[in-house]
Amino acid sequence: MELSNYDIRKSSVNRSDWKIHLIEFVKNDFESWVVDGKVKTLDDLNSFAPLDLAGASKVAEDINAVSTLNSKVESGLKEISDLVKRSSNINSAILDQQQKSSADIEKQLSKAKAEIVSIQKPDPSKVDTAINQAVAVHFEKFKQTSTPEQIKVAASQTSKYTIKKAGEVFGSENCVYEIDGNKVDFSDYPCEVFGESKVVDSFYIFPPEHLHQCLIALDQDIPHNCWLGGQRGTGKSQFVENFAGRLGRPFERINFDQTSDRDLVGGFQPDPDKPPLSWQAGAVGNAVKKAGCIILLDEVSMASESNLAALHCALERVPSRGFKVTETGESIPVAHKVSFFAADNTFGQGDESGNYGGTNAMNQAFIDRFCFSMEFNYLPKEKEISLLVSKSGCSLDVAEQIVEFSVTARQKTLEGILTMPPSTRQLFGIAHSLKKGLPPSLAFKNSILNKYPSDCYPELLAIFESKVDVKKLQGLDNE
Repeated sequence: MELSNYDIRKSSVNRSDWKIHLIEFVKNDFESWVVDGKVKTLDDLNSFAPLDLAGASKVAEDINAVSTLNSKVESGLKEISDLVKRSSNINSAILDQQQKSSADIEKQLSKAKAEIVSIQKPDPSKVDTAINQAVAVHFEKFKQTSTPEQIKVAASQTSKYTIKKAGEVFGSENCVYEIDGNKVDFSDYPCEVFGESKVVDSFYIFPPEHLHQCLIALDQDIPHNCWLGGQRGTGKSQFVENFAGRLGRPFERINFDQTSDRDLVGGFQPDPDKPPLSWQAGAVGNAVKKAGCIILLDEVSMASESNLAALHCALERVPSRGFKVTETGESIPVAHKVSFFAADNTFGQGDESGNYGGTNAMNQAFIDRFCFSMEFNYLPKEKEISLLVSKSGCSLDVAEQIVEFSVTARQKTLEGILTMPPSTRQLFGIAHSLKKGLPPSLAFKNSILNKYPSDCYPELLAIFESKVDVKKLQGLDNE
């Protein structure tokens, strides 16, 4: 652009700006300019608008600084834009992750709910399969290093069972009772059934309140021990045997007297394979090896205290319960879920009535190892009548008269007039004899009267005559 055609007054460039432009022209050796249509020299121009070269240079520096600052601002804005973009990407990623996590949580919750339902309503076949697999894994290494005999022993000490409801196992009618004005129904209580459930005596009537307590006692890996006490013939021993049968558990009944308990755990016996003698496990020593076994110590108060002391370590509720054979150094651990029941007529307190000769007041340390003690009584009147009819086959009329006699006699015992009450066993004796044609008076004498001291005869005969119609019974139920 030629400066001769540049009219400074008409230019939109302010004075400071055109000074800069003029400086550039000066540098290019322009010596004259046209101002107001007249040629001007550099001196004329300087007089018109003195050039401040130092100021122009400062302005140029300021412009450069502003330009640099502008570049930095633009760079900062770009970084902010990039940061916003990255933040948007992060937010999107977080949202995606939240949605994915929510889906995963929902999936896990759904799976957990399904597992809870399966636990609440287990499939018996799956339970059996799981147990078999667990047992197989547990014994795999054992099989590789053990003899067949050792494997057999170990297997017998490991329990396998299924869970069933008490009402299904014992009958719902045996799972309901009333106490303190309240009805208790434990039909849905879970029971561990080992193998096949067996009905030992189809006529046996379980006392529901005792059945409930015993199921609770067994509801542990190391069960609580139970003591059953009460009058003779109230069904204590039968209870334990029928209880074990319904639960499919092994059952061992060990009867005691003053001499038979010498080898409870075991002792040296003749052995043709290892003459002359070898140590062999006794009744209790063998029973504790059977997983889930219910061991009944029957008439336990007949045993001597010194011999029962050997059982203390096995009766403890600790994982290490068992016996140590001092003669051989051998240990006999109590197998899984083995439980102990004791039965006697005195609760281990000794006989104060004179009816149970040979019983002892027992060591309280032994008694204390039995967590629950239950008193067995004779059946209620209506249930005892029903039992007599169903089990003996006698008529309802005969059963009612026999039970009426027993109810009155038992009350006289409580009053101290009779030494002991008639037992249910004795009532069965009368009913069976009448069924087979024995005269009522003779059936009464043989089944009941002869078992009492002579000073009880008058009272028993008076009760019999008032409650039993001999003439009416004669000829009834004769075959």
